[in-house]
Amino acid sequence: MKHIFIIFLAFPLLVSCPAEVIDMINSYSDRINSTPVLLDYDVISNSNAVFHFDNPVLFTDIRLNGKENYKNGVWKKMQSIKFDTPLSSSENTLSFSVINREGNSSRYTMKISSVNEDQASLLITEASIKGTKDSPDRIELTCMERGSTDGIVIADAEKDSADHLFFLPHMKLEKGDIIIVYWDSDPDYPSSFKRGGNTTYKLSAQSEETLISTNGAIVLYSSINGKGDIMDALLYNKSGAEDSDGFGNKKSQNTYTEMEKRGQWSGQTVLSDEVTASRVIARCYPYEDTDTCDDFYITKARHSTFGYVNTNEAYK
Repeated sequence: MKHIFIIFLAFPLLVSCPAEVIDMINSYSDRINSTPVLLDYDVISNSNAVFHFDNPVLFTDIRLNGKENYKNGVWKKMQSIKFDTPLSSSENTLSFSVINREGNSSRYTMKISSVNEDQASLLITEASIKGTKDSPDRIELTCMERGSTDGIVIADAEKDSADHLFFLPHMKLEKGDIIIVYWDSDPDYPSSFKRGGNTTYKLSAQSEETLISTNGAIVLYSSINGKGDIMDALLYNKSGAEDSDGFGNKKSQNTYTEMEKRGQWSGQTVLSDEVTASRVIARCYPYEDTDTCDDFYITKARHSTFGYVNTNEAYK
């Protein structure tokens, strides 16, 4: 009877426990069972990167391009990594493990770019999005300001939704030079050609997938570090698309939301109803960037000008 009496007295104590105490217990339980969360990061130089976590963490392993990197032994919410070997190429793979004070761990792997202080400025000036064998998916980039391509990345959506990221190789460009990116195929011959005082280059992005037909996006990043620095974007949709609030797919919807939020696109996307394998999306010449659909037009059939200045010969 003594044991029963004790249990009987304890029960009202539990049910009458203040809500604040219950919340505190639940909060503590969540904390001891939660893994560290990376909130954001940035590469501040080719030798250093900073990382912001939700709680103090300790690095347990750091690898840059597969090689073990030095790690400090300090518990912090704002952690930094000093690279043993400075970043020297556009595409690098950084992976690391962290542990919090409760003993829970997380591992992250990410692509990071080198920091380029002499970067070329590029615009998307033409895109074939319904490619065929004879007229493959291609993206044309025109250099608006001389410099190098280190750190520049082209994606088929905002970077967290993209199926493929293409890091441009190191190239020195002059104003007026053009790059044609063959998205899922190899370029035809020759790999480059001269146009007066400028050069047109051909590259392969080696994507395993085509561009998303008539509902999609192309995003050009000057850097994908952190949230990514956006250089240019082209958003296109078929009118009357039913899925994802009229964007045709979640990938396109996410990209529009991100571009609009960051001031990289405003209003209606480029309507792609009239795009075919021979009618492509092109930027109006002379090239301007107002981050709207007014920057672009649909070419007449067989009037694409990949590798050359656009002619403004619009369909209809």
